Amino acid sequence: MRLGFSNRVLASLFHLKNKRSVSYTIHSARLTLMKNFTHHYIGLQHVDRQTVIDHHQTSIASELFTTTPDQLCILMDGTYIYIQKSSYYEMQRRTYSLHKHRHLVKPMMITPSAILNWLHDDDIIMIDRGFRDAVKTIEMFGFHAAMSRFLNGSKQFSTTDANYSCCITKSRWAIESANGKIKPFKYFNQTIQNSIIPSASDYLHIVCAIVNAYLSPAIRDPVKDSSLVILVGSYQVRQAKSYILEHLKRSELDPNDLEFTVELCEQHSDLIRIRFVSRHSTNQNHLATVQFDTYQDEPIQGWYCTGHTGARVVGCYVHIAALIWYLGVCRAEYNDKGHSLSAQHLFQVVENYLQYAEK
Repeated sequence: MRLGFSNRVLASLFHLKNKRSVSYTIHSARLTLMKNFTHHYIGLQHVDRQTVIDHHQTSIASELFTTTPDQLCILMDGTYIYIQKSSYYEMQRRTYSLHKHRHLVKPMMITPSAILNWLHDDDIIMIDRGFRDAVKTIEMFGFHAAMSRFLNGSKQFSTTDANYSCCITKSRWAIESANGKIKPFKYFNQTIQNSIIPSASDYLHIVCAIVNAYLSPAIRDPVKDSSLVILVGSYQVRQAKSYILEHLKRSELDPNDLEFTVELCEQHSDLIRIRFVSRHSTNQNHLATVQFDTYQDEPIQGWYCTGHTGARVVGCYVHIAALIWYLGVCRAEYNDKGHSLSAQHLFQVVENYLQYAEK
């Protein structure tokens, strides 16, 4: 499963007679692992509720959503496994994903009766927007469903909805990290044969048990983890560089000099604004505005962006991060040359080729 080798290759590596012998061996190993190994590392029976609260619940989720020390936050999500196109037409329709444009199945491994006995009233279940139809069912059992908000026809989230959605995103990184540990097993990162679908659940149980048993946990130090995610925001920092590179323009007075256009307000000297071009469309701009006071210990007093979630104050929009990072951290000094294999150099080559092709 780790390397995704075919049965024919495995037969050659282990000097077995044929690929049928490999199938028998894998079948026996799967049954043995399911009987003697997996239940020790996955499932609700291998860990108690208090251990989950103390060692497996992120401090961000506890601070943002819980009101009592014994309240539990459960993250629910499902990954996907690509499968072959079936000759059975109903299965073709049921397994085809309009989002991925491929046939797939989405495993969701939860035992309903066991989890209902394990959870308590007022526990929080965090889900993504794909579970919107299950919100009423979750609330019917006495739990709180935490899900990111929808625009519902609006152009921008309100401050309350944007903050709430940001809290959900910051809390759901743990489940995304867990899904990311499954994908390195190449067996699940490729198209599997339809004949394996009945056993796919067992293979997932085995892989998840191996991850829990031998890989390092996603949450090591809750205090340091909280400070890192809230104060740094790695996604915004990574994206800020690209927005700054696009906003830097060659000076008309000196071609060797770069200009970073900043808009100031005549009525309010404590406001600064930058007009960033959207990375998705050149016809759309995002206005990032920051209010500052250089005489305060915390000079950044507030911010606002015209993006979908730009009104939030829990974290900040990536355009706000780019503005603060360039003017505050870099002090308006930036090396635009970058690495020789940087994408900006590749784009120059592509642009030249397109220019010659048009001729």
